[in-house]
Amino acid sequence: MDTANDLRPTRKLGIIVDHAKRTFIGLDRQTAKADSTPLAPPIRPPWAISEDLFLEACTGCGNCIKVCPENILVKSSADFPIVDFTNGDCTFCEACVDSCDDNAFNKTPEQQAWNHKAIATDSCLAKQGVACQSCQDCCEVRAITFLPRIGGPASPDINHDVCNGCGACFSVCPTDAIAFTQSLSIEPTSDNTRFEQRGGVS
Repeated sequence: MDTANDLRPTRKLGIIVDHAKRTFIGLDRQTAKADSTPLAPPIRPPWAISEDLFLEACTGCGNCIKVCPENILVKSSADFPIVDFTNGDCTFCEACVDSCDDNAFNKTPEQQAWNHKAIATDSCLAKQGVACQSCQDCCEVRAITFLPRIGGPASPDINHDVCNGCGACFSVCPTDAIAFTQSLSIEPTSDNTRFEQRGGVS
């Protein structure tokens, strides 16, 4: 399988640019190599093992994709599963984990499903002075709250200690303002670009 072609840009899943570390998610690996930009790993199915080990273990059989009831798992150009939150959110049903015969997952009581967290970028309607709380309305774990703001609508605040990375807020955002980061130091500015769709390497 050709892992070099898996990080192609597609339509809509948030990439984050860490301007301190110059880390990108969802860009083409060959492009990154040309400008010496290191790549962050794509979003794999929940409870996937570390990226290097995942690429060694996964055979690209597609079983996890077939059993996902929310249809958020898709096959990348290199035949490995990646997450596409444009189709919906993860319910953590564990069907993908149970379907894998390749030991590409590691689900333990202390193991988080993902390390990525949601952020609201500057294209958020509330940050533009337009009342909108669609992300909060769909967040089952109540990680998103809206803080009162003088002279404008309430502004979103995402508690990264609570956010489980399920992606529910992603597809409902009318301005595509939700993005994901694995570095909590990233500031949610308009320069933190969204994935041009699900991003993935392999």
